Amino acid sequence: MFFNEGPMRKLLLVFFIASTSCFAESPWKEFTGSYHISDAPFLDSETPIKEKTNIYLAIAGEPAKEMYNLIKGEPKFSECGENHYYKTTGNVQCFHYNKSARYSCEFSINLTNGKTESVGSC
Repeated sequence: MFFNEGPMRKLLLVFFIASTSCFAESPWKEFTGSYHISDAPFLDSETPIKEKTNIYLAIAGEPAKEMYNLIKGEPKFSECGENHYYKTTGNVQCFHYNKSARYSCEFSINLTNGKTESVGSC
């Protein structure tokens, strides 16, 4: 029979091993969010840079909830807009809106140096 031949059996075994690793579950997950590419600083500066240097990212849903929960420290009440709490680590801010059970995280990446930057305050 065709499959009893040595080289063909080895080829099928290699194909099987390669295909199972290709279909294994990836640690990467899709998420909901939005972005804006603009000059920096975007929100708080009176004299923004007039070049597109930063990508501003807003992540929502389950990944934002996971990020919020992973940030150490107690949440602080925000005086900005809708009643909500926030946690900050470095230049990453995550928000929890109790009333709607919504989570979001925001930060900026400076594309000229690769560093994270704050999106800004209220």
